[in-house]
Amino acid sequence: MQRQRYGHFQDWQTGSQIVSQVGQSWFGTVHLWKEHEYETQLSAVWDEGHAEAWFLISDRSAGRKRVQHYSWRMRVESTFPDMKRRGWQWESSHVRHLDRLDRMLLVLFLAFWWLMHLAASCVHSGRRDRYDRHDRRDKGMLRLGRLYLRDIERGGYDGALRQCLPLRRHHQQWRFALRF
Repeated sequence: MQRQRYGHFQDWQTGSQIVSQVGQSWFGTVHLWKEHEYETQLSAVWDEGHAEAWFLISDRSAGRKRVQHYSWRMRVESTFPDMKRRGWQWESSHVRHLDRLDRMLLVLFLAFWWLMHLAASCVHSGRRDRYDRHDRRDKGMLRLGRLYLRDIERGGYDGALRQCLPLRRHHQQWRFALRF
């Protein structure tokens, strides 16, 4: 890539020449790809606690704010596969009747709610690092909940399932469990 400095583009460089160590960052306009030059905005950062640099190209202005927006977006996008191939396989459903669709959505909502509750319990108990990367979060909360449930079912954590049930008996009635 060629990066712009003082209104002029410099010689071609690799990303590792722009940001090569922890604590460095660079934001600005670049030309990507020698063969098919494309002018775009680059936010290059290597923050403390991360194993490698992050290079973001965007049609919007480069900067710390762009990096923050993309980090928020990555949290949301990690849940998309949970609703597709890795999770419910909703797109494979052959439900065509509205009343059956309503029931299916209710069951999916309850399962979704419980798995989110399990994932929150996993995070709250300090066990998230067993299932997800330390330097960035690749797994969505639903997947994290499923992995945690699988370990509980295998006997990995004594008494953990009882604490993670969506309903608890209190005297003579059942209540939703909103605490861990």
